[in-house]
Amino acid sequence: MQAKVVHIVSCLFVVLFSVSAVRAADRTWDGGGSNAYWGTPANWDGDATAPGAGDALFFGASSRLAATNDLAAGTAFSGITFLNSAGAYTLGGAGITLDGNISNLSASAKTVGLPLALSGTRTIFGSNAAVTVSGVLSGSGSLNTCVTNNTVTLSGNNTYEGFTTVSNGTLLITHSSALGSTNAGTRVFSNTDGTLKLSGSIEISEPLFFKNDKPVPVQYTSSLISDAGSNTVRSLITKEGNLRIRTESGAKTLVLAGGVLLVSGGGNLGFNPQSGSTIIVKDKPLQLGTQTIQSEYPGTVVLAVPGNTYGNLLIVDHHKVRTDVADALCPSATLTVGGSWAADALLDMNGFDQTTAQLRTDNNATPGYRAVTSAAPA
Repeated sequence: MQAKVVHIVSCLFVVLFSVSAVRAADRTWDGGGSNAYWGTPANWDGDATAPGAGDALFFGASSRLAATNDLAAGTAFSGITFLNSAGAYTLGGAGITLDGNISNLSASAKTVGLPLALSGTRTIFGSNAAVTVSGVLSGSGSLNTCVTNNTVTLSGNNTYEGFTTVSNGTLLITHSSALGSTNAGTRVFSNTDGTLKLSGSIEISEPLFFKNDKPVPVQYTSSLISDAGSNTVRSLITKEGNLRIRTESGAKTLVLAGGVLLVSGGGNLGFNPQSGSTIIVKDKPLQLGTQTIQSEYPGTVVLAVPGNTYGNLLIVDHHKVRTDVADALCPSATLTVGGSWAADALLDMNGFDQTTAQLRTDNNATPGYRAVTSAAPA
């Protein structure tokens, strides 16, 4: 609970700081010019001058929504704010140095397509609509996303060097380098409803850290989601508390090739592949101590690496686990096939020998199947 409170305060501080920071001037786009260029004075309040270095930019009009920066590349601005009245802007043109945050206060989706050099820790803030950042993010800074009940999408070949933090809302990445340099890592605060979503057959190579359980009433939702294509996480996933990993319905695959490590706080690992989808664990094992792996929903989990450690593997709710290598199951753990709330469950040994300390099932009065099978002798 303490971490949750501190984190919310820090997120608000970043946003408030962007409003109160010292800057040259507040400049508001009204789109009154004959074109959509930033360098046209008539597009800005007062109609006298274009913005200059250090200014804070505000967009609130519903005209000239394809606002294009034709000022000197690399000019530093102290923040970008889309006001309540702002339409569906797309910002493009020359890159800027971002000395403040990006805030979307309107109900219209926004696209920031110009390159951004992060000069420090920068927050993308908003709660009313999605924000897509397709321009390349570079610089020595870090990125924080704080979009309650909404999504920030990163689709660029980003190179920024600092941490990525998902404070709340969903961060959707559609490029293998969307999270910038692999040296720092990405932190997802599940306890304030942060979610990381992968899409587009991408490969992630930087460490991922998930902090604590999802809050009530979304405690059963996933903190790591894989959508379109076959997405791969090659780096170590570290978790504190419960972590649920989901693949969306259809012919979609998530490959976990860097292992999952429980570092503190207890908590189960939930695999939630939806119908037709697959989660594959390969190359590096799951290291969960005595905690439970709970595999449920109609998709398939494939254990393709030996040496996994856990206390109980619970297979439940029309779910299938398949082993693609000998000794994929933990020999000191319990195997539970079928749960008290949903009986249907299947373990397919797939011709590979496995050892488990105990084989059991939870009582369930509902008719269904509970099976351990192997297409070839094991």
